[in-house]
Amino acid sequence: MRKLVLLSVILFLSNSYTFGQFYAEDFDNGEPDPWIDTLIITIDSSSTLWQIGIPQKEFLDEAFSFPNAIITDTVSPYPASDTAIFTLKAALNDDYYGIVAIKWVQKLDIDSLDGGTVDFSIDGGETWENAFVSPYVYNWYGWDNHNIDTLANETIVFSKRDSLWREIWFCFDYSWLSTLDDSLQVRYSFFSDSIQGSSDGWVIDNIMIEPTWVHTVGEAPKSNSYVSLYPNPATERINIELKKSDEFHIIKELKIYSESGQIVKSFETIPTKFFVDVSDLPSGVYEVLVRSNLKTEVHKVIVSK
Repeated sequence: MRKLVLLSVILFLSNSYTFGQFYAEDFDNGEPDPWIDTLIITIDSSSTLWQIGIPQKEFLDEAFSFPNAIITDTVSPYPASDTAIFTLKAALNDDYYGIVAIKWVQKLDIDSLDGGTVDFSIDGGETWENAFVSPYVYNWYGWDNHNIDTLANETIVFSKRDSLWREIWFCFDYSWLSTLDDSLQVRYSFFSDSIQGSSDGWVIDNIMIEPTWVHTVGEAPKSNSYVSLYPNPATERINIELKKSDEFHIIKELKIYSESGQIVKSFETIPTKFFVDVSDLPSGVYEVLVRSNLKTEVHKVIVSK
């Protein structure tokens, strides 16, 4: 098995800290694992809200693995009008094919107008995509739907209270990642509004990056064909999934044609599990061309409003 290499990233607080080679970053001690070379976390120096230490609050009063975690202040309720960020950066070995899961455990105690979100960047941090709504995310789950909210600026976030330790899975198609020129970066951001509350915030522990051939979400084939497109008819989005392969496997080209033959949507070098927003297309019959590195198929899809 090949390994996933995490690039060194400096942790900025008052000093710099290196956590070393860990299978999972539990913020305590760990053993080296062949999948992970180095795991170092960057905390944005513009805020001191994200802290690594022993949780000592009324609700968030312990780490998942004793004694330390990363938390929005180890002692006090999180302050008003703050934004706090920490980031992971991963360099990927292109010899592995399958799914890569970034996993962690978390608890929440967040006011309903505040929240924490997870974004990722594939262009060196120039642009960021919210994991909740990006078609490039293979799977993203593990939370209670009660804890998903939308802020006034329309950012989708974790919010409210969740007393259970939840294991969150945030997954990518490894073949697609291996085509990127830049490393994958994952950003954890916490936002509070101008109203000071008494809530504890967001605690995260045991961050892990793990390749997997057998994904943990049941994924029965949607059809016997190489390309599955659903739902059909569609109103908001069309999901595209290719039959799994044990070799390098990406969609090199995806195009949607109108009945007149005009290209209305076009994508290149995308994962084998993807979705396209068709809410802006008029009702009608469309042809969807899907060309991977292994095969090409064309399917008809009805968009119905």
